[in-house]
Amino acid sequence: MSPLNIQNSWQGKVFKQAAAFGIKGQQILDVISLTRNAIKEELHTEVRNGQYKTVLQFLLNQSVQHGKNVLFDKIIQRVAGRLILRLGLPGGLAVTIASLIVPILVKGLAKKAMKNVNVQNLLARLDARDQLPDLTALKSIFRRNNPGAAAA
Repeated sequence: MSPLNIQNSWQGKVFKQAAAFGIKGQQILDVISLTRNAIKEELHTEVRNGQYKTVLQFLLNQSVQHGKNVLFDKIIQRVAGRLILRLGLPGGLAVTIASLIVPILVKGLAKKAMKNVNVQNLLARLDARDQLPDLTALKSIFRRNNPGAAAA
């Protein structure tokens, strides 16, 4: 990869942002690794808690506006906490760095996830399920049309 391509890639953007805050060398790599792991852990936690649709929607829309998306805010908090605890960064700086770097890494993660066959299959199943009518609404319609039928 040429130097120009590196500067325009996500890695170049992250290095540039980190360098603006005085973070250099190995510490930049630590910030990237820590941030990437924290993002994955938060998304895995959400999926384990049954919020797979929220995670997929987050990845599809890349809704990474601080204060507008609860999942994004959780990720920022997790990353900032780790930057404080593991790298000893001041709280305000940790939140600022997390707010700048997380969207860049989420965008890359989302692109990678959307190429995954399992994710594509899950999206197809969710789309089909979203098109099905709500069963409780159907039950109430049938009950009104057939009042003598036994309750389901």
